[in-house]
Amino acid sequence: MLTLSVISTVSTVITGLTTTLKFAKTAMLGLNLAMRANPIELWNKLGFLKGAVIAMLGPFGQIVVAGIAIYKKFDTIKSKAGDMVNSVVIFGITILKIGLNVMKDLWLLMERIFCWYLKKLS
Repeated sequence: MLTLSVISTVSTVITGLTTTLKFAKTAMLGLNLAMRANPIELWNKLGFLKGAVIAMLGPFGQIVVAGIAIYKKFDTIKSKAGDMVNSVVIFGITILKIGLNVMKDLWLLMERIFCWYLKKLS
């Protein structure tokens, strides 16, 4: 009787373990499917069909393509933007220097006119 009870318990444990392993297998298959459905990986595997997919997506496809291009070239874009900011700052400083020189020249001109006018009055 004790042997039958032990065998029954072991059988129940093995059945539970088998059910658990089936659930784990199903979960693993689901995970594998999710990993294979990774959009970046699928996009890389499309090859020459990328153009057809983009055409089917219409304007949204063009936005996706632009986003991918920006992502791939972001380092270049970042460095060029930094260069552009530096150029704008240098341009602004140059304009400021020119403006200050013009103001100085106008001040000297006004000073000459004022001195000339004072000489005429005296």
